[in-house]
This record gives sequence, structure tokens and C-alpha cells, in this order.
Amino acid sequence: MNTSGPEIREALIQNIRVSDEALVADLADGRTITAPLAWFPRLAHGTPDERSHWRVIGGGEGIHWPDLDEDLSVESLLAGRRSRETQESLRGWFERRRSLPMLPPEVILDRWAKERGSRHESGFSGYLGTLDIERVESPSFSFIFVSNI
Repeated sequence: MNTSGPEIREALIQNIRVSDEALVADLADGRTITAPLAWFPRLAHGTPDERSHWRVIGGGEGIHWPDLDEDLSVESLLAGRRSRETQESLRGWFERRRSLPMLPPEVILDRWAKERGSRHESGFSGYLGTLDIERVESPSFSFIFVSNI
């Protein structure tokens, strides 16, 4: 596929949707590009929550997923290019993901509140009432229970 300069300049990201099967990019000029998720291993191996946390970069010329350390350009999507990441690089990314510790529930809730522009006081009062947080862990699982008091 040959893409011209004007075509790329007008092709700016407006919205992104990622399912378990595909990446769908809506462009400002009205076009929609759909690509198999398997073309982008980091997105394919990310959780739905990680895939939904994206932002536009370069004034609309690309997309960045901070939780997955992944960047895609509109130009690449228009050209039908899949990820060019090497197997060695992808293996390193998997290793780093495995070594990340689970965040404490207080940090998770704090990030959630900040991303949504909510304000809260220590003890998590004010934006959802008072929250009771309990973490239950065993060698094989970890649960976080959050309830309004």
C-alpha cells in the first residue's frame, strides 16, 4: 500500500477501540482502520484494562499505551504494517512484566481516582464515601475487596 503525504497528514487518530481480536482506529477524516490484534503482541498480551488506557501522541499521528509500553503510528496502520519488535525484545518485555510486583490496593484506588479527576482525602473518604479495603492473598491468588461503609 502506498500512502501519500497529504493522505497521512489528514489521517489523525480520533478514537481507538481494542477487543480481544482487533484494533480499530477511527480517523479524523472519517476512515476506520481495523487490524488483527495478533499483529501487535504487546496489545494482544495486555489485559483489557491495559489496552483501554491509551493516549494520542504526536498531535494525532500515533497512539501510546503507557501500561504496555507500546506505540503505534497512523502511518504504520495505513500501510498495513504489523509490529516489527524482535523476539528478543518481546521476551525481555515479558520478563519485566512478570517481575512487576502487585500494587497495594491503596495505590490502585489512588490512580483510579486521579485518572478520573476525582479528589479524595486520606482514608479514601469523599469521592465514593468511606471505603473499606481488605486484601486477601495466598500463594496462588490475590483478591482486593473494596466496599462502601
